[in-house]
Amino acid sequence: MFLAEVGFDELRRVQLLEKRSGGLTPLPDNFFVDCHAWFALQDASLKKSFSLDAARVRDGAERILREIIELRKQKVLLKALRDIRAGEVDSEGLASEEKHLYTQVVKVLNELECSLAGKASVASDETGGVACVPVSDGFLNVRILADFPEAFVGSDGHEYGPFTALEVVRLAREQALSLIRRNAAEEAHDVQTLNGGEVK
Repeated sequence: MFLAEVGFDELRRVQLLEKRSGGLTPLPDNFFVDCHAWFALQDASLKKSFSLDAARVRDGAERILREIIELRKQKVLLKALRDIRAGEVDSEGLASEEKHLYTQVVKVLNELECSLAGKASVASDETGGVACVPVSDGFLNVRILADFPEAFVGSDGHEYGPFTALEVVRLAREQALSLIRRNAAEEAHDVQTLNGGEVK
């Protein structure tokens, strides 16, 4: 639906649905883009041929859109909380800008859950999914998934490598998590170390 055809009436319809329902009214991905396109057309029309009635309609529509945005922001935040509790993350029916907000909120809430559980968080997908990994003595055992033929300097300033694929090593936690996030390593839960030493 393109709002240039519907305009004020469509905004009013969405506003009423948002006010009457605790849930989110399904919107197309491009809803807010279409709104801005409609406002641009209204502004151009008013600039070309000013009409007090048309200006009132445009200003009223802008107030309605602001209210829709505020109502939906609150509902998106509540939806993220409910979805995490239910274990079902779903951004269906949200406009593209709202999907971005929803994904970021889900990610932050998942990271908080990991932190409160005393674990570190590692991004697991682009929908805001986060995997919680145990935090121990500041080191993690990881299985290297790609060859690193040359040593490299980690974010902590220490030199690491060279490593070969499938080699299991014990790395500083931050460096290990960095490699896991880049899919260059995975945590090796099935490996024990002696005296906290490096696994080779």
